[in-house]
Amino acid sequence: MLKNKNGEVIASLVKNFNVEPFIKIKSAFIEVIPGVARLYSRITPKLRINLDAEVNIKDEITIRANVYDYNHTIIFNKEMISRLQNGLNQIEIGAFEPNTKNEGEYNITVTLCYKEKEIIKRYYKFKVLKQLSSVFTSDEDFDRGIMRGVNHEEVHDQLQLNKSAEVFPYIWIANAGEGTLSKIDTRTGQEIARYRTGPDSSTSPSRTAIDKEGNCWVANRGNGTVVKIALSGGIDKNKNGKIDTSYDVNNNGRIDSNEILPWGEDEAVLAVVQVGSSNSIPRAVAIDKKDRVWVGLYNERKFVVLNSDGTKTGIEINVPYGPYGATIDSNGILWAATLGSTIMKIDTNNNTYVKSYSVGGTT
Repeated sequence: MLKNKNGEVIASLVKNFNVEPFIKIKSAFIEVIPGVARLYSRITPKLRINLDAEVNIKDEITIRANVYDYNHTIIFNKEMISRLQNGLNQIEIGAFEPNTKNEGEYNITVTLCYKEKEIIKRYYKFKVLKQLSSVFTSDEDFDRGIMRGVNHEEVHDQLQLNKSAEVFPYIWIANAGEGTLSKIDTRTGQEIARYRTGPDSSTSPSRTAIDKEGNCWVANRGNGTVVKIALSGGIDKNKNGKIDTSYDVNNNGRIDSNEILPWGEDEAVLAVVQVGSSNSIPRAVAIDKKDRVWVGLYNERKFVVLNSDGTKTGIEINVPYGPYGATIDSNGILWAATLGSTIMKIDTNNNTYVKSYSVGGTT
């Protein structure tokens, strides 16, 4: 921009910069749960791919998955579309049915494409075995399991701890008055998604907790429920070949009202669990080392324990005060705050209330 001595603009130049699409996959591996089957067992293994990515695109990518049986016949074939986000992506692909009447090896391939160009291709071997107990000594053995915090790439045919811990660079903020939950990228400060936690704002979400997969559990004070929301991916409920979910469509760093999906349509919502009456007021949420979810019901003065998939364990712990917040330490001890000057101690290892402590003031 050129100005004269009076400060008036007399000439200007505008230049447009074209930013090339950028996709970098730092790591990628196929995960099958369970990773191996016993002869004559009845299972339907679930297939997903885990990615650590750097991207600057909002476009969808294509995922193609094939499972070949021991006769090299395709028994599972699926093509779907998804969106990658910066950081960790966990994309659910589907489930297949192996023939467990015969021992054999199943070969799995997953390919990611962007605009028909292959980005990565990964392989996995799933086995049906007579005996599941064995000594694991090779890369192939280790690939039959699910690795968390370890690898066999730095030195092959042995396991070693990863050099850096796995970090989920997101913070989840409950918007109580709106009945929504915001997902914010802590590296950029941008809001990248927002989810409804119920049919209207009266759900009043508040406490949140993150499980070991990076999924968020949020307690709804207004209707006695907890909601599980996926770190990435989701469940393709409408079978349209993609995960319909909230994201920053216009890339302005915040989620506008038209970028929030209606209740029941966001497929990143994995579970909705009624943990108490509509007036029970779930105020405390914490997750133990078994990935179980402990939900404290303020009005009912108890903790309800859920499995990681949202099913109920049947464990309920009565406590003398209404839980207001909770955390679990490295020894498996749950510490629950109250609205008064008392904290409560619960041992999650044996599911028992231990005692209460007066700490003075209010907690």
